[in-house]
Formats: sequence, C-alpha cells, structure tokens
Amino acid sequence: MRSYEMKRMHMGRLQSGVDLLNGLTDKVCEVGVRAGYVFALGTLRNAVIGFYDQDRKEYDSLFFDEPLEIVTCQGNISIKDEQVMLHLHISIGDEKGEMYGGHLMEGSEVAVVEFCIAEFSGDPLERNYDEEFKLDLWLPIG
Repeated sequence: MRSYEMKRMHMGRLQSGVDLLNGLTDKVCEVGVRAGYVFALGTLRNAVIGFYDQDRKEYDSLFFDEPLEIVTCQGNISIKDEQVMLHLHISIGDEKGEMYGGHLMEGSEVAVVEFCIAEFSGDPLERNYDEEFKLDLWLPIG
C-alpha cells in the first residue's frame, strides 16, 4: 500500500460528442496528472460497458444505444508503458430507472459530462501485465 496527499483538484466539462474514456484521458494528460482519481457525472448518448469474465480472462461488452444518465463514474489514474492509463467504472441509468454498471469501455458518447480530477503528490503506481488474470494490474505493494 502507498499513501498519497492531495495536490490539486481540476474540474471541468467535456465537449459534447467526444468519447467519455478518451475525453477524460485527454484532460488528465492535458493537466499532466500521473497519479490521482477521476470522478464524472452527466449524460451519455450511448454507452459501452464491460464485465470481466474470470474464467475466460477477458471482457464482455454491453452496448446501450439510448440516452443514459451517469449515476457515477470513477476510477484511478496510473501509468502503463510510460503512458497515462485510466481505470474507470461506471453506473448508468435509463429512462425507466434501470441501472447498469461495469468497466467503462471506449464507445460511450458524451452528451453533457462534468468531471473532477484529483491530483495526488508522489510517484504514480505503474501497471504491468499479470499473466494469471491477463490484465494490466498494479504490482503488489506492501
């Protein structure tokens, strides 16, 4: 385990029509954050979320081609192969109040999204390929 202190908080809004995951990653890179946390809320025109199948060791994707409310979207900022990597999970709701959740995948189009990027001081955690799970994970710490 590592301990971090809050350095700064960056807040803003994504442009309508951008991909949610890519748009948040661009903003994190724009402000130069390499260790931190991301929070977002708003609405999407459509969404793609993933569920990790532990037996097959791969993600299955769920596609939603309808307007959705982001109930919460949050996750961490770390480094993979010297590049910023966001690991985000999202909960979304439809017009009937039905909820869905999972790993945020590329392909979720922003209608209106506000975000907060919490920047931490200290060295970022790095992700490396884990053969057992076939995922890019933090190395065990402490």
